Amino acid sequence: MRSLQRLVLLFSLVVTLAACATQQAGKISHFDVYNSGSKAIFPVTSTIFYTQNEAMLIDAQFTAQDAEQLVKQIQQSGKPLSLIYISQSDPDFYFGLETILAAYPNARVVATPATVERIKQSGTDKLKYWRTKLGKQAPTKIVIPQALAGNVIHFGDEVFDIKGSDALHTYLWLPSRKMIVGGSLLSNNMYVWTADAKTVRDRLYWDNTIFEMLALQPSLAIPGHYLGNQPMGIEALEFTHQYLKTFDYILLTRDSSKEVIASMKKLYPGLGGEMNLEMSTKITLGEMAFN
Repeated sequence: MRSLQRLVLLFSLVVTLAACATQQAGKISHFDVYNSGSKAIFPVTSTIFYTQNEAMLIDAQFTAQDAEQLVKQIQQSGKPLSLIYISQSDPDFYFGLETILAAYPNARVVATPATVERIKQSGTDKLKYWRTKLGKQAPTKIVIPQALAGNVIHFGDEVFDIKGSDALHTYLWLPSRKMIVGGSLLSNNMYVWTADAKTVRDRLYWDNTIFEMLALQPSLAIPGHYLGNQPMGIEALEFTHQYLKTFDYILLTRDSSKEVIASMKKLYPGLGGEMNLEMSTKITLGEMAFN
């Protein structure tokens, strides 16, 4: 009788452990970050999430070389890449898709409808321009993501929420880890590309989105662009918010792009990404055309 009871208990334990293992298989076990660094034209961030059985990638890098390094990082996990989410329509977030899909042809590529439409509209012209700068590091063709039907992304048993009031500049929120993947909305330790927010109103909307992020009380916010070490906690939120406030103040109190640029460099000495500051200022003040 005791032997039978032991067998029943052992069987129950095995079933319970198997059920727990099945439940955990679909949960995100860890994540990695790849940033192309100071030698890149744009130090863009790609984030990789892993479950026990598969990987998900957020953003695909700019050049073929950096996309290849990203592929190597994913391959080291031994897990197949099943899903790629493109967060923005800027080329540094999606030009690397061709290289990544060559290594993972079965990966599904998705983006919001607004991002897909903007890539369709601008991708060919962007490629034509950047091919003259990048040469063989540029893709041979533009990969168009599939448009998502809603505002969530399912990966394993996890759900990412797509948030943001501007359809072209959204961010991801992973509630289970209280984690934000900020895309182009967040930068850290470098001059911020503000050319897509030419007016005070645009930058106010941007800053309001940062306050929305802060209201979620995240434990970690990963910026779409940064230099140096990976930012910890909400460092990127605080940096981007303060930078936007400072940039608006300087714009109001200076008369030319030269003065604005000089003042920002004085307030933020030693930051990388000076091209971002110089081009963004000239575009904002109407001294330079940019599409």
